[in-house]
Amino acid sequence: MKFSRSPVAIGLLIILFISLGVVGLRNFGLFEGLDLAVYDWCVRLRPDASRPDPRIILISVTEDDIRKQGRWPLTDNTLAQALEILTRYQARAIAVDIYRDIPVPPGHERLNKILTSNSRIIATTKLSDDPASVIPPPPVLKNTDQIGFNDIPVDPDGIVRRGLLIMDDGERTLYSFSLRQALLYLQTEGISPQPDASNPEHLRLGKTTFRPFESNDGSYINADARGYQILLDFKGLRSPFQTFSLTTLLSDQIEPAAIKDKVVLIGVNTDSVKDSFYTPHSHGLQVEPISGAALHAHIVSQLLRSALDGD
Repeated sequence: MKFSRSPVAIGLLIILFISLGVVGLRNFGLFEGLDLAVYDWCVRLRPDASRPDPRIILISVTEDDIRKQGRWPLTDNTLAQALEILTRYQARAIAVDIYRDIPVPPGHERLNKILTSNSRIIATTKLSDDPASVIPPPPVLKNTDQIGFNDIPVDPDGIVRRGLLIMDDGERTLYSFSLRQALLYLQTEGISPQPDASNPEHLRLGKTTFRPFESNDGSYINADARGYQILLDFKGLRSPFQTFSLTTLLSDQIEPAAIKDKVVLIGVNTDSVKDSFYTPHSHGLQVEPISGAALHAHIVSQLLRSALDGD
């Protein structure tokens, strides 16, 4: 009886009930939005890279490029011409973040020829739980290592915080668009995917083991953790990658040395063709999405920094 009347005991019971209540509410996900907002704030506070990753180049299809081409989508001939130039300039990896599941004449045979003659070209595909939303890769590359899925996990608030590296459809292991590019670059450095020595189920690249994201990690509650996901650091987001327009590439205005041994991504950055994502840096009055190609480039950069520098 004396214990029940003790102010200290009552205070401890109140603290206990409040703590249990907070934990219970958090387990129902009621604080997830606030937790993620704090997480985003911490990401923005991290020291940024002093310069963009010099190993990555973007070839951006702009509104001006589309006007000069006089159409969208780009023809197979135009895409083949761009790939031929990048091949001639000896890019270490060439990634095409433009769907080409059906021919866009003229130039279909020309495109197929360059796709099959240069194994350093990676084409994209889209996976989905809905069969109607699946976008196949170019048929000529089916069942090759030149395909990577470009699916990105987007949180309910519209922010991208995670990258999806590997999926298993029950029949085969599928690599992402970004991982394919990183592996091509690292191959020349003598680095290939390895199981972690202490946990063989974890992926190791060079100096770093990537622990897969779990559904209740950090601020998350019952998140979709299917596949092999990692949290993205977006280091260098304030220092955009070196970027050239498609027209600049096609008119031979780029020095070959700027392309040689680089990872080169071809993608769209326009208002008329929507392919953009919000990141933890998209906040307040500075709500600026980044293009899909730039997002994949940041994932590639993180993989290369981790593998080569132990970042």
